[in-house]
Parts: sequence; C-alpha cells; structure tokens
Amino acid sequence: MGLHLIISTRADPPLALSRLRARGQLAELRSSSLRFREDEVTKWMRSNLPHLSPEHLNLLSEKTEGWVAALQIIRSSLVERDAQEMNLMLAGLSGSQQFVFDFLADEVFKRLPEDMQEFLLRTSILQQMDASACMAVAGVQDAQSILEELEKQNLFVASLDSQKKWYRYHYLFREFLLNRLQRAETESIAGLERCAGAHYESQSELEVALSHYLNAREFESAARVVAVFAADYVERGRVEVLHRYFSAFPVEVMKAHPELLLQHGNAHWRLGQTGAAIMAYEDAQTAFGLRSDSRGYAGRSHVWQRFTARRDIIVRQSCYRPKRCLLRMQITPSAPKR
Repeated sequence: MGLHLIISTRADPPLALSRLRARGQLAELRSSSLRFREDEVTKWMRSNLPHLSPEHLNLLSEKTEGWVAALQIIRSSLVERDAQEMNLMLAGLSGSQQFVFDFLADEVFKRLPEDMQEFLLRTSILQQMDASACMAVAGVQDAQSILEELEKQNLFVASLDSQKKWYRYHYLFREFLLNRLQRAETESIAGLERCAGAHYESQSELEVALSHYLNAREFESAARVVAVFAADYVERGRVEVLHRYFSAFPVEVMKAHPELLLQHGNAHWRLGQTGAAIMAYEDAQTAFGLRSDSRGYAGRSHVWQRFTARRDIIVRQSCYRPKRCLLRMQITPSAPKR
C-alpha cells in the first residue's frame, strides 16, 4: 500500500522537489493552476449574483486575474447591493478599494519584514521589472534573489519568461502598493521615477524611460529622450502614440524645443489635423527664429520645406489661421548673420 503525502504551503518546502519531479513522484498544483479561468469566474460569480453583465464579469476576470480570494471578497461585498451601487463599485475596482486593501494589508503586507516592504513599495512604480531595474530604484544588490523568493512565496509576483528575468506584480497588489506608497512617501515618488527613467534610458528602453520621466515631471530629460525617436515614429506611423506623449509636455517646454514642435506638426498632419499641424509648424518656426546659431537657421529651413511641400493641400482645405500662417511662412528664412 503506497503512501501519499499532501502538502499545502505558500512557499516551496525544503525537499528535493526536482528529483521527485524527474522521477514522476510529484504532482504539483501551482498558483496558475488554482486561478479561475474566465468561464469559471462567470459560473462562480453568477451563482450568487445572476444579474452581473458580461462586461462586469470580463472586468472582474481581468482585474483579479482569477485570484479566488479577491473574487470571494468582491462577491461578498456585492451581495444585497442594488444595480447602481454594484456598477459604481465595479467601475472603480482597484487595489485601493477598502475590501481588497484590508485583506492585502492584514494578510500579506504587514507580515513581511520591513526591508521587504520597502522593496515592494519602491519597485511598485515598475510595470514590468528585472533585477537591474529593481536595483536602480530600490538600491539593493540581490534583487534577482528577492524576486525569485517573492515568487516562491506566492506573494503576488509572477515571472514573465522561462528564464525568470522579467517579473510583474499582480494587478491588484500593485495598485495596493502604489496607493500605500503615495500616502507614505509622496515626496520620494518623483525620485524613484527619475531613477527608473535614468536606468531605462541607459538601457536604450526609451519609451519606458520617457514614461518615468514624465511621471517625475522631469520634462527636460523627457524632451531629450523623445527627440531621439520622434522622427522615426512619424515615419513608422506611430503618430497617435507620439501625439499622446507630446500632449503631456507643458507648452513652455515644447516651445523651448522647436524640433519637438516640428515633429508634433508632422504627427498632426499624419492624423489629418491640418489646422493643428499649421499651428505647430508656425510655433516651431517662431521658436527656431529665436535662435541665432546655425541650428536655428537649419530648423527654420526644415519647417519651410515641410510647409511648402504641403501648401497646395493647405490652401485647398479650410483650416485654422491659414491666411496668417501663409503670409508669415511665404518668406524664405534668411541665413544667419555672420
């Protein structure tokens, strides 16, 4: 008669698991196996809440990632609520909601050592993370071992590749960490974002670096980064993304960087926003005109070339400030004074 040993644990037990696994003597149910699939979320939630809409069920599946404990808390909170209250609660579902916050704080976060809490809070600004990024923002040397330990303990951390290089936090847990970080260390968040931006810029991960610089309101650094890939994004048609980035800059920063105004004009043009493109070109020419060096002259020439290449289309279309813009830009820019 064989002996079967069943172990339920948050962390891997100190046993020769790889040997048992190789011999076929180990059956494992990991967290990924225990998560509910979308159809299981639907069936389980509707057993108590039959009127949940498909949209709400999809939202629950996405935000909880099948995490049963969160689904249980949410289901208990929704029982006996009317449709309007239910809609409001689900629309604002995040880790900062009280019913999820209390569970995470009491059952997980407060049980961890202070240095681990600090690591989690500081790295929560990273949507995806590897050891080098964690070292940059958390100031630790053993980031890889910490990430692996967090995953082993099932602390809402998942690896994204078979090499266990990239990780991310569970959506709700990251929301909880960010909320706690904002309440506890508001002044230091910008510093963390700045460190993350500098790290990703050094790794040539320019879009990620830009996002962190913008979050830190480090607009000069953000302008330096976006200037590297703006023209390429226009040529590749990624103009909606580029327009969103440029829109995050204050007006005075854009005017201090006329090459960004020029590329914003190109993005507007590709988006079919002729009037906005003209305004951007005009602002770019004005900003370049304030420069007395060769860069200012070259910039004005570039704007002029862009504008004249599209002038016939602009004349045929009704766009904002066309006459004023045409009058200003019909004069070819003069060479810089020697």
